[in-house]
Amino acid sequence: ARSQGVSCADMSTLTAIGIRNAAFALLALFVAACGSDRVSLGEIYTDGYRKLESGDLRAAKVLAEDGLKKAKNIGNESWIWAFEVLDTEILVGQRNITTDLLNRLDAGLSVKRPRDRVLVRALMARGLAHCLAPMNEKKSGTYRLARESTRAQTDLETAEHIADDLRNPRLAAEVMLRRGTCHALHGDNAAADEVFRKTMNAAQRQGFRLIEAKAAGNIGNLRIRSAE
Repeated sequence: ARSQGVSCADMSTLTAIGIRNAAFALLALFVAACGSDRVSLGEIYTDGYRKLESGDLRAAKVLAEDGLKKAKNIGNESWIWAFEVLDTEILVGQRNITTDLLNRLDAGLSVKRPRDRVLVRALMARGLAHCLAPMNEKKSGTYRLARESTRAQTDLETAEHIADDLRNPRLAAEVMLRRGTCHALHGDNAAADEVFRKTMNAAQRQGFRLIEAKAAGNIGNLRIRSAE
């Protein structure tokens, strides 16, 4: 009669099956964890920009720093870059323009990047930072203003072209809004008015109410400035 025990061959088979099942279980856990990280980072990123757009820069900064830390922990370079850009946009929004900030943007943009919305936002951040940089100084010569304005408009025009290529009208309208702001900051009211009107009309057609309102408000500010 055949022994009721388990043979060595049976043990080998069972062991192999056990190892295989354990490996599949670990792989499933790993994939689930990665998926969870992606969703989590995506939610943090979206919330960060929502706070930035609403003007809650302090809350946006907390989210940007949290997302950047998580992205670095898992070594995801794409997310690291995305949160770096979000963080720099917040600093620009706070008018906290420093050499370190400009260096961070220059370093990030010196690497070949996909022509995506993150690249557009990075160019917007650097463009506006160059517009604001002379404003942070008590004395800024005409040459400095002209040089920074040229750098800024180059970045912003490039950003707008990429946004158009991506067929992202909202992003393109955001870029135009910053172009108008840059002209206004450097005293070119005629150019600023033209860009703000273009932005307002585009936003109105597309239903981007917040951008439309910001452009209209900027046009009003220009009128007040001209009347003074």
